[in-house]
Amino acid sequence: MSGTIYRPGNTVQASGIYNVVNSYGTPQGRQVTCVEGEPFPPTQYAGEYGYVLAMATQHSRF
Repeated sequence: MSGTIYRPGNTVQASGIYNVVNSYGTPQGRQVTCVEGEPFPPTQYAGEYGYVLAMATQHSRF
């Protein structure tokens, strides 16, 4: 999987659906929906490192 890995607490740059990934960028079987301008949520399980954009959406909070 390619793309920037965003860490919990980073500001979401683009609204969309994000894969939860490990430190190598490998998806861990979960996805979250994040809104531009909001912080990324904390990860829930051991081995989860951050988030990679899977599909951008049109939503913006502004």
